[in-house]
Amino acid sequence: MALLLPPLPAPHPHRTAREHRGLMVGVIGGCGGAGASVLAAALARTAARTGPTLLVEIDQLGGGADLLLGAEDEPGLRWPDLTSARGRLLPGSLSGSLPLIDGVHVLAAARSGPATGPSAAAVSAVLDSAGAEYPVVVLDLPRHLDEAARAAVRVVDAGVVVVPAEVRATAAARRVVASLRPRVADLRVVVRGPAPSGLDPTGICTALGLPPAGLLPPEPRLKAALDRGEPPGLRRRGPLARFCRDLLEELA
Repeated sequence: MALLLPPLPAPHPHRTAREHRGLMVGVIGGCGGAGASVLAAALARTAARTGPTLLVEIDQLGGGADLLLGAEDEPGLRWPDLTSARGRLLPGSLSGSLPLIDGVHVLAAARSGPATGPSAAAVSAVLDSAGAEYPVVVLDLPRHLDEAARAAVRVVDAGVVVVPAEVRATAAARRVVASLRPRVADLRVVVRGPAPSGLDPTGICTALGLPPAGLLPPEPRLKAALDRGEPPGLRRRGPLARFCRDLLEELA
């Protein structure tokens, strides 16, 4: 099935100087329910098998990155504890104070109370320090870029937009891509299967004017596993874990 959407214009060459040493990977859903948070968590768990990794939940309306990893009861700081952060934090302050599970440190949003997120200054301070502490930092980004989210996007080295293989999802993703394109030099599309109508992943990438990061096949019984409290990417031979390994190797 062909998409009847004109391709977006080619991205402008854009590169922002990066002061951090670690790889910053931003994951964002092209539409609601795209599975970006699940992919971000699985990428972090996969990266943690080879070195220290941090998962940062920038989306303050998410369900809780700590809950997704099974770390909701682990002691440590969440975003409400870091709202006053400014400048460069003390070395080791994040790795020594954030919840840790399966080799992944996680900085999660609050799951109760008003959805008041950190300031742009706090996000910049935390991510500046995170880049110095962790070889890989995975950011779970919201689709609407407020000031805090824009501060996070500024440090992203590679961004992936998760788009289900559906026409309406692709149409919605165009607006997300338009907001990210001027801010992220390396932006790619993850097409998430299945494609019930036979929509071609290549057509989705063409419509969005972005290169593919790959086709993510459906993982059997993934939703049931998440409801049982199992973190995404737990099955090392499953499609999700394999996809994450391939993507991280390419980005590295």
